[in-house]
Amino acid sequence: FGINIKAGSKIVLQMHYPAGSAGQTDNTQIRLFFYPIGQTGVRQMIASTPLQNWTFNIPANSTKTVTANYPTSGGLPSPISVYSIFPHSHKVCTSIINYAQNGSTIIPLCRVNKWNFEWQGFYTFPKMVKIPNGYTLKGTHLFDNTSANPDAPVSTPVYAGVSTADEMLFDGLMWTNYLPGDELI
Repeated sequence: FGINIKAGSKIVLQMHYPAGSAGQTDNTQIRLFFYPIGQTGVRQMIASTPLQNWTFNIPANSTKTVTANYPTSGGLPSPISVYSIFPHSHKVCTSIINYAQNGSTIIPLCRVNKWNFEWQGFYTFPKMVKIPNGYTLKGTHLFDNTSANPDAPVSTPVYAGVSTADEMLFDGLMWTNYLPGDELI
């Protein structure tokens, strides 16, 4: 498997540093391995964030469930194999569920009953998960902006945005087009 990177692309890392880390050394590394030009048999792995919602707010002293679907209508046009999942939210989020659904049939992908901001990252499945065509990817996040959540501002609303003080429903996948036998990998 490989990820295509166009010639001339810029690779940008967004680092999140915790409070109290000023003056410390960052030892983040990135390692790229390139297939030889003309190499055959390399399947494309795609990293994308299909489950996004940027239109919500969580009023002061309230809880709210926010959802996202992909595609927004219909289902996937062709089957995919999911290698890993990246549930992502900030500090007012308290739980995340990701799954694929077609009618009453559900394929569970990720359930985090007590979300912690420190847990953001890709989670790799023991074996790739096949999502057949016709299914819709779904994400559900529960946000708690009450005194029951020690990370909530409580007295002010929280809006969707990219700052840690904002909130996100921004769930990603690493996937490839399905081939028979992928569920054994």
